[in-house]
Amino acid sequence: MKNLISSGIRKLVKTQARYTPGTKTAKVIAVATVKGGVGKTTTSVNLACGLARFAEARVLLVDLDEQGHCSLSLASSLPTHKNPDRISDVILDDDERELLDVAVPSGIRRLDITLPDANL
Repeated sequence: MKNLISSGIRKLVKTQARYTPGTKTAKVIAVATVKGGVGKTTTSVNLACGLARFAEARVLLVDLDEQGHCSLSLASSLPTHKNPDRISDVILDDDERELLDVAVPSGIRRLDITLPDANL
């Protein structure tokens, strides 16, 4: 399992980016634990929305949960996407897609989200 996660993360970090690097450094906040029911989704969604709204930061919420609860939490504001690309397309495929290629607008200003493989 550890090797699978490591290889997936390596695929997310591309050696040659197709996007022009910005002038600011991105900050990564990870909310993770193996214990269920401790508020990971609630914390992640509220933190992302708060940063986007009150700190006026551009936020990308990466939903790696196969159940898609981050997406379900934002479902009322998510626009309808027909056949959107999923985060697994970046992790599992050997093509040149990048994380930003699968990000979709959340309907909340400055907040984008990646969709898991769960159907919304």
